[in-house]
Amino acid sequence: MLNELLQQLGHTPTATTQTRTKYRSPWNIEEKTPSCFVFKDNRWDGINPLREFNYKDNSSGNGGNIFHFVMNYFNLSFVESKKKISEILGMDYQEHNRPTPNQAPSFSFNQSKEQ
Repeated sequence: MLNELLQQLGHTPTATTQTRTKYRSPWNIEEKTPSCFVFKDNRWDGINPLREFNYKDNSSGNGGNIFHFVMNYFNLSFVESKKKISEILGMDYQEHNRPTPNQAPSFSFNQSKEQ
């Protein structure tokens, strides 16, 4: 998702591997050695999208998820960043990446221990 956002903002990758995509820092596009990495494995815990860590920019020291990126890049609040992501990508990021809840196991307090 962050790769699509970066490309919409005019940033093109300099290299892509199985695990990450490398960019010149969005905060320092004149740098000679690209220092911004977007990880394909979002390292997301599946419950809380704010715990997702999918980019690290060594030039600026910024890192985090797509919300952190937009907040830092545009100097916005969290609520404003959600709107900005929707504007840029044409969708609601929260709805797009909401995990499907696992069905709760069937359980009754009236069941015997043997069941």
